[in-house]
Amino acid sequence: MATVTAHQPIDMDDAYFWYGTVVRATASMIQVRSGSLTQTYTGSFSYDTRLGTIKSGTMTGTVQQINGAKVFEVTGARHDAVKVVGYMNRGDAAGLYAYVLNGNDRMNGSSGGDVIKSYGGDDQLYGNGGNDRLEGGSGNDRLDGGSGNDTLLGGAGNDVYVVDSTGDRVFETLSTGSGTDAGGIDEVQSRVSWTLGSFVEKLTLTGTAAINATGNGLANTLKGNAAANTLDGKGGADVMLGMGGNDIYIVDNVGDRVYETTSTTSRTNAGGTDEVRASVSWTLGSFVEKLTLTGTAAINGTGNGLGNTLTGNGAANTLDGGAGNDFLYGLGGNDVLKGGTGNDLLAGGAGMDRLTGGSGRDIFRFDTAPGSDNRDVITDYVVADDTIQLENAIFTRLTKTGVLAAANFRVGNKATDANDHVFYDKATGGLFYDADGSGSGAAVQIALLGKGLALTAADFLVT
Repeated sequence: MATVTAHQPIDMDDAYFWYGTVVRATASMIQVRSGSLTQTYTGSFSYDTRLGTIKSGTMTGTVQQINGAKVFEVTGARHDAVKVVGYMNRGDAAGLYAYVLNGNDRMNGSSGGDVIKSYGGDDQLYGNGGNDRLEGGSGNDRLDGGSGNDTLLGGAGNDVYVVDSTGDRVFETLSTGSGTDAGGIDEVQSRVSWTLGSFVEKLTLTGTAAINATGNGLANTLKGNAAANTLDGKGGADVMLGMGGNDIYIVDNVGDRVYETTSTTSRTNAGGTDEVRASVSWTLGSFVEKLTLTGTAAINGTGNGLGNTLTGNGAANTLDGGAGNDFLYGLGGNDVLKGGTGNDLLAGGAGMDRLTGGSGRDIFRFDTAPGSDNRDVITDYVVADDTIQLENAIFTRLTKTGVLAAANFRVGNKATDANDHVFYDKATGGLFYDADGSGSGAAVQIALLGKGLALTAADFLVT
C-alpha cells in the first residue's frame, strides 16, 4: 500500500513525469533534476552509470521538490524500478499512476485545492484543505474532501463519501456530466443536512448537530446521529434508523422500515421521543411514540405498547392506540378512534366520529364546534371510569374550568333554566349543548352515548 502526501496543491490530471537528468545515483537512491524540479527515488537499485539507466531494482518511494520545497511524496510503495522508468521514458503519466497506485493506497491532499485520482485497489482519498476534486477508481474507495467545497466522484465499487459542507458535490457516475451509474452500493457520511443524489444508496449522519437526511428514488438506508434528525426516504422501500435523539421519520411507502434502535437487529431503544409522519397506513414499531397521518388519503394508524400520540389527517381514518395510555386525535373526516387498553384520551375533531375507549379510565374530548355534520358516537362510556372533556373556547358559556358546575348540567331532553348548558337525554343517549339554556336558541347535539346512563356533572371536565 502506497501513501501519497501532497505538500503543495497537485493536479493529477497534469503530467508529472517524475523525470530529468540523473545527478546522483546510489544503491538506495536515485535523484534526477529538470530545472528547478528535483525528483528523488528511494529503494534498492542496480544503476548502470555508463548507460545512465536502471538495470534492475525496486522503488519504495519518491519525493518531488521545486526549488527545495516539497511538492509531494510517495512512501510505502514496492514496484519494479525498470517498469517505472519505462512509463517515464514513454511519457505515460496515466500508466505510471495506474502502476504505482494499484494497491490499497492512501492519498493525502494539501491545504490547497487538489485534484487527486485513485486507480486499482480499495483506496482512501483525503483532500484536507481547499476546494478539492477527488476521483475514486475501480475499488471500494473512501473519499473525504476535508474542509472546503469539494467534488467527489467514486467510480466503480462500493464507495464512501465523507461530506462536511453543503457546498460539497457527490457524483456516483462516470463523470460529473454523466447520467450512468458507476456501480456499487455507495454511502454518504455527512456532518450537514444532505439529500442523496442519483445512484447513491446509503446516507449516514455524523457529528452531534441536529441535521437531516433525505433519500432519492432508490431503496435507501438512512441513519441519523445522536441528535434530533428528520429522515425522509423520498420514494422506494427505505430503511430508516434514528440512532438516538428526538427523530422524525417520513414514511411514504408501505415497504419502508423504521428502527428506533441502534441497528436493524438490535432490541435496544436508541432513545428520544420519536415520530412517524406517514402518508400510508402505518403501525408503529418498537420504541416510537408518535404517529401522524399526512396527505389526503383515508389511511389508518396503529400504535404499539407505549403511550402513543396518534393524529389523523383530514380524511376518514381509523386510529387504534393498542396498549398503553394513548392520545388519539382524529382531526377532520369521519374517523374511528379506538383507545385499546390503558387510560386513553380520544378527540375526534371535526366530522362524524366513532369513539371507543376500551378498557381503562378514558377521556373523550370535544374541542370543535358541534353541528349536524360534527357529532360523535361514544360506544362504551362507563360512568365509573370515563370522563367527557369540553373545551370552553368552543363551549363558551362554560366559563369556569375544572369539573362542570352542577347548575350547568341536567338530565332530560331539554334545558329548563338559563344555566342548563349541558343536558343528557337518557331515552336516546343524546348529549347536547345549549348556549342560552332555556332561552330561544336551539340546543346542538355533541354526541350520542349509551341510553340510561347515570351521568352527573362529575362526568364532565371543562378545560
